[in-house]
Amino acid sequence: MKSLIIDASSAILLYKSGLFLDLLHHYRVLCVERVFAEMTRSGYTGADTFARLYRKRKFKVIQPPDTVPHLLLTTPAPARLHQGERDTLTAFLDDAADFILTDDGRAASFCRNANIPYTCALLCPRILYHAGLISPSACSIHTDSILAIGRYSKSVVAYALECPPQNLDFFIPAA
Repeated sequence: MKSLIIDASSAILLYKSGLFLDLLHHYRVLCVERVFAEMTRSGYTGADTFARLYRKRKFKVIQPPDTVPHLLLTTPAPARLHQGERDTLTAFLDDAADFILTDDGRAASFCRNANIPYTCALLCPRILYHAGLISPSACSIHTDSILAIGRYSKSVVAYALECPPQNLDFFIPAA
């Protein structure tokens, strides 16, 4: 089963759009402790559900390694990231997961520049559709929902709506 490490904004977007449980069903989902604390903060949408799913061991909370990878130390971009995203990148660079799921623009930019495989919540419906796991209508409904609640640049929206299916192949869950 493919594994992904998720940030709080992506988890919340997928929860609000009704896709978080699908994600848990098809991937080994991980998050770092700081992200879990944000996901379960009182008053946040889905906080109780995330806590319940964690108690049921539907996803795993991990501690990033104490040593910060050289890539994060020698690049100025991580200094502008929130600690949860830095911890997520640190855990990924310690081989915690196959890819990162982030909707943080700075984290996505860092991943792009460092050739780290990543995707965002907006692409999840297309990935699941491309894998044959959801119908075309479900893909459309979930995509519209994420577009309505997420904050995406025009270029991210254009890519998500027009990206060739072969660009999604890496993210397809293993059978």
